[in-house]
Amino acid sequence: MTEQDNNDPFNRYSLGAVMSGEGGDEELTTTSPIRVTGIICLVLSLFSVLALIEWRLIGIGALSLIFGAIALRKTRAGEPPVGTLAAKLGISIALLFSFWGGMMQYMKQETIGGQAEHFGREYIRLAALGEKNYLRELQKEHQQRYGTNMDLDARYAAEAAEAARLAAERGGANDYDDFSETVSANLMKYPEDMQWHRYAPILLHTHYGRLMADVYFANGTGPNALKIKMTLEYSFNREDGGIEWRVDAISEDQKALVAESIL
Repeated sequence: MTEQDNNDPFNRYSLGAVMSGEGGDEELTTTSPIRVTGIICLVLSLFSVLALIEWRLIGIGALSLIFGAIALRKTRAGEPPVGTLAAKLGISIALLFSFWGGMMQYMKQETIGGQAEHFGREYIRLAALGEKNYLRELQKEHQQRYGTNMDLDARYAAEAAEAARLAAERGGANDYDDFSETVSANLMKYPEDMQWHRYAPILLHTHYGRLMADVYFANGTGPNALKIKMTLEYSFNREDGGIEWRVDAISEDQKALVAESIL
């Protein structure tokens, strides 16, 4: 550049403008890093609300927390990464729903689980007393049970007589359930003062929208102890707003039998 060019104000300002423009371009090309894990954390946290329906889905919230921790890891000097705000929000949501779902399961376990154990013990006590007609009632839906003022012994005796008459007319076997080959009939062999203990945690689960509880009882700890599994159904009585329990199934605990045979 000649001395004349240096003295030319137009050229001097043009050079400054070019340098200023280059500096501006360099500033615009500087971008913050993007943390995709923060976005994933936020999306997973929204699905963690499912833990309120099924507590085992708390794992979704745990996965969200892992991605959030990855997104919030320390970075080199510079602009803060894009996605950290989403990660912080996702962590908060995941913690909220996971804790909420866990507390709901704990309360169910303490309240509904305790009721299920009490109902199961009452069923065993009635079996020890030989009240098989009451056992039949407890296996029915509460809408199908006979009234409290009805003579159950007479009613079921009439049903048994009618079943025998129909079987004789058809010339076939009498398929009326007399509890002779059931686990409930086996329970009747034990005295009322037999000590039954719960040897496994109560399992609450849903089956086609019905709330069920699996309760495990045993009358001892030795190899000859009877171990049973009672599946109980929990429901509301819409007429009086009360809680109803029903024995959905009762069987010997096959898992315990297999484990003992292997040992």
